[in-house]
Amino acid sequence: MLHDQKAARRCWFRQLLIKGAQRRVLQIAADKFLTQIHAIQNLVSCPSNVLKIRRMQSPEIAHHLRELQIDDAEWIYRACQDIEIQRWTTVPRPYSRDHAESFVLSRSGELAAYVIVHSQSGETVGVVGIHDVSHGIASVGYWVAPWGRSRGAAADALQILQVLIGRDTEALTVRALIAETNAASRRSAERAGFTMTGPDTTTCPDGLNQVVALRYEKSVC
Repeated sequence: MLHDQKAARRCWFRQLLIKGAQRRVLQIAADKFLTQIHAIQNLVSCPSNVLKIRRMQSPEIAHHLRELQIDDAEWIYRACQDIEIQRWTTVPRPYSRDHAESFVLSRSGELAAYVIVHSQSGETVGVVGIHDVSHGIASVGYWVAPWGRSRGAAADALQILQVLIGRDTEALTVRALIAETNAASRRSAERAGFTMTGPDTTTCPDGLNQVVALRYEKSVC
């Protein structure tokens, strides 16, 4: 009888240790996740209706966003002469200075649009925007100028934009539609934590052709 009681106590104690270890693992994971979220949220402030997004204290985020300004028209015009931007996006072709000036003034139908800035150099390298928010889904798009590629600009911009969407809209999901053939853009979305959820019923441009659009989605934190 005594032996059975001791064995039961030992079993109970082992289970307690296992549960305690499991709780510690979960707590560590939760703390790490919250640290990442708080770090990204520190990028965002909006005094006097002017968006200022500070650089996160992490080498992984090398860019920040700011609102469009009138003098952005010149570099946007130059960037949109790029064959890759014209191939994968819906910018007008040919792209004129008038198009660029209209975009910085009116956002050309976008719900929101921001300039991607390389934080260390201050160089403007691209644009990221929200097309619309409908049925809990924020539809987003982005492009990066030739001189800003291969530095993670799109992935950084998508991470920051997700925080803005969570703060300023009722969206529960962020979605980017990407051409199946656009391997670079798909990699950018994946680096930002997006998951491919399947083909969409719509298409995306690939030059003069229309190809299958893949849905890349991420839940709003």
